Amino acid sequence: VLAAAVVRDYRRSLRAMASSTSMVEKVQGNNLSQARDSAKRVVDHKALVKKFIKTFESSSSSDVKFGRRKYKAALQQAVNDKIGTVFIDLNDVEEFCKKEIVEPDDQISQSPIQLQQAIENLVGDIEKQAPRYQRFFYEACDAEQPDRDAGYVAEGAAMARDAVQSWRQRMMQ
Repeated sequence: VLAAAVVRDYRRSLRAMASSTSMVEKVQGNNLSQARDSAKRVVDHKALVKKFIKTFESSSSSDVKFGRRKYKAALQQAVNDKIGTVFIDLNDVEEFCKKEIVEPDDQISQSPIQLQQAIENLVGDIEKQAPRYQRFFYEACDAEQPDRDAGYVAEGAAMARDAVQSWRQRMMQ
C-alpha cells in the first residue's frame, strides 16, 4: 500500500513538472513571437518618428518660423542654445498616431497592414523599449535640426562649445 502511494505521488509530480515545462515553453514562445513582431515594426517606427518630429502640429504651439510645428520650433530653440533638451510628449505621439491611422502615409511602408500595426503599436513600444526609441528620436532630431538663426546669441558655455566644435571640424579635415 505504501509503495502504491509513493508511485502515485511520483506520477503526479511528473505530470506537474511536465505541465510546468510546457507552460514555460509557451511563455518563451510568446515572448519570441512578440520580439519578432516588434522587430518587424522597427523600420516603420523609425520612419514614423522622423515624420512626427518633422510634421507634428500642436494648437498650443505658435512659432514665427515654424508655425504650429512644435518639435521643429523646439529644435530651433535647442540649436540656438535657448533650451538644452527637447522633450517628447507621449500624448503628442498618441495624437499623431490617431491622425496617421485615419490618413496613413503610403510612403512609409510597402504594406498598408504592416503600417497600420506599426502605428497602433508605436506608443506601447515606446513605453516598453524607451532606450531604443530615445535613440530613434535623437536620430530624427539630429536629421531635422535647422541651422542657427538670428535668435542665436553666443554667451558663456555656448561660446566654448562653438570653439570646441570648430576645432573638431578642423581636425577632421
